[in-house]
Amino acid sequence: DPYQSSTSPYTTPEAQEAASTEHMPAEMGQFIDLITKRQHSLLLGHLFVEAGVVPEPCVDAALKLQEMVRQGKLTNDAAVEALKRAAENGGNLDESIVAASKKVCDPRDMARRAIGLLQDAGILTDQDIKTAAAVRSKHGGDVGTILVAAGKVEKLALEAASKCQPLIISNRVSHDQAMQLLNYCQRSKVDMDAALKELNIVT
Repeated sequence: DPYQSSTSPYTTPEAQEAASTEHMPAEMGQFIDLITKRQHSLLLGHLFVEAGVVPEPCVDAALKLQEMVRQGKLTNDAAVEALKRAAENGGNLDESIVAASKKVCDPRDMARRAIGLLQDAGILTDQDIKTAAAVRSKHGGDVGTILVAAGKVEKLALEAASKCQPLIISNRVSHDQAMQLLNYCQRSKVDMDAALKELNIVT
């Protein structure tokens, strides 16, 4: 079994020492992708625990999320978000975490929140949004794309607004910092990563 090989990077002393300084995966998406593979999922989980990459409650949470994804009750993106939140909560997974993760990863809700952030930042006005909504009702499409096509907001700023949402929710950036970022992306026509770097905002 390749997962039990003595050369596995998850079981070597070097890997254990490297992982001891971190209590959750650097990339939770990668972890959930591994753990949601039904074959060897339990074994993979134990390897992560033994290597010190994740605490055992996180594996239990991941297995519960795996079943929810399999049953179609949760999207993979929402499962990743829920696992991140559970990890921050000591591995405890409850209904409020699952519900919040579903909401954050709902595309329609995310689009509304992104538009709301751009409005808070003063980039969009009520009238801009009403006009775009009227165009959507008549011709279809989505409000964000219509606003970009009308020159009301830069595409990079719209994308940054979507990326800002989970950072605000997880308290990695403040609302004021998000406003700075969005205005910088709009004004300088740069993406979120460039704005974070140039404004020296650490997430």
